[in-house]
Amino acid sequence: MKIIFTKSTVIQVLLIAVILLLTLNIVLEKYYHPKPPDRIELSADVINKKFLASLNNYNIDSSWITLSKVSGRKDDSLKFNYNVAVPADLPVSLLLREVQDHFDTNDVHILSSEFKSDNSTELKILSGDNLKLRAVMRYNNTINRRTDTIGFVLTGVEELNNEKLQNLLLIPEHFTGLLTPSKHSQQFLKTLKDNQKEAAVLLNDDIPELEFKLKTGYSSRRIKNSILSILGKFQSAAFFVIDQNSDIYNSMHYAMIRQEFSKRNITLIRMDRFTEPANSSPDGILTAIRADLNKNRLFLISAEDFLDMPPFLASLRKTGYKFINPSVMINH
Repeated sequence: MKIIFTKSTVIQVLLIAVILLLTLNIVLEKYYHPKPPDRIELSADVINKKFLASLNNYNIDSSWITLSKVSGRKDDSLKFNYNVAVPADLPVSLLLREVQDHFDTNDVHILSSEFKSDNSTELKILSGDNLKLRAVMRYNNTINRRTDTIGFVLTGVEELNNEKLQNLLLIPEHFTGLLTPSKHSQQFLKTLKDNQKEAAVLLNDDIPELEFKLKTGYSSRRIKNSILSILGKFQSAAFFVIDQNSDIYNSMHYAMIRQEFSKRNITLIRMDRFTEPANSSPDGILTAIRADLNKNRLFLISAEDFLDMPPFLASLRKTGYKFINPSVMINH
């Protein structure tokens, strides 16, 4: 038996289908109520631990945090009431964001209010509809975070492929690329400068190209010509570095080399002006910073290692460290 669908029949079928779907939707809305996700009520002690960790990430000294316990109850009411002094160079908004980042919004409700009358910000953290922690933050112009300046000098920049070089140039922190004189590195000098990054030039026994080569067996005239070529082709370098362990440094030629730089007021420093961490991982850098009793704060690491450091650098910046061009630290 052949079934023939007319245009009228198709319209009727579609209309019935729409009515059935609408009816089903109404029934589901009326009788089906999905269970909301379970909310965990955090204890005041857990909230307090996370709150203090947030402040510590920004190097807030414990002496700037005063506490008054307002409740003897364990977990279900306000237990921690803080006054926090904030250095003038640290926006309170950054602290609030850091606190929020430490919590799952399903577990807590965070409220903040600004009061212009005394330039303060009140923070409240609730869990399970109970107020667990309150903090009032006020700027204090008399306090400063223990901070320092750091400079990074990078080796092996000219060995990076194009993708890695572009990633390096996107890192916002200041650094200096240490280049070995060559026609190849001249292009890197320009690339660094075009991207508002510094370049320095290394003098040692391993310069490959004859135009720039420094060998102890050369005559003084030949050495001088190499130095003049280096100074001419790399005149935009921020400073120059010589390896104190090289033969050329320990030869009779070094006095003349130093004089050529000195009479042009061009900075020439020794390689050991930099601290080279035994371990160039973030932990190794942090250890070197803490152990740097001379406050040298100029670190020599590979460009490859520096590419892995942006998250670590961001954590240092939070605590107040500032990254500046190494040339500024060298010349001052």
